[in-house]
Amino acid sequence: MLVAWTGGRQYDVAKFYSEKDPLTNAYNRRTIDKVFKKQIYQYRSRGKKMGVVLIDLDEFKDINDTFGHQTGDELLRCVAELIMNIAKKEDYVVRWGGDEFVHVILDLKEDTLSDYVRNLRGKLCNLDMEVVQTVSASIGIAVYPDDGETFEALIQKADTSMYEMKKA
Repeated sequence: MLVAWTGGRQYDVAKFYSEKDPLTNAYNRRTIDKVFKKQIYQYRSRGKKMGVVLIDLDEFKDINDTFGHQTGDELLRCVAELIMNIAKKEDYVVRWGGDEFVHVILDLKEDTLSDYVRNLRGKLCNLDMEVVQTVSASIGIAVYPDDGETFEALIQKADTSMYEMKKA
């Protein structure tokens, strides 16, 4: 009995670390690829919408260079936690890479994305970190199925809209 429990526990731990980013506890890219394919099948048959929000921290390299990588890591943890607190239970928050996160908003309601972006930017400005006074992010959005029917197409659209925001 103890062997089965120990084996099951080790499986759970291994599964957790294979799905999550060890620094932020957000999901990793490998996980969202699998999950998205399952979700898209369900959403297509039900006519539901899904939001893909790409969040890129502005001037993150400067923060690392000025305050050190430990502070940069702490900032990434704080931002991931903030996004996870905003997210609904069924949503997915993903560390996309470096200083980028993706928030997949399931069962998207009309007109929630503009409120989401405004809310997120406000919370980032008021992030409670001792050393880093202001945090801002460029945010790109895409909606399934309006902007694409694959995760790759939606990320591309969100990336394009994010760079438009950076230019502005």
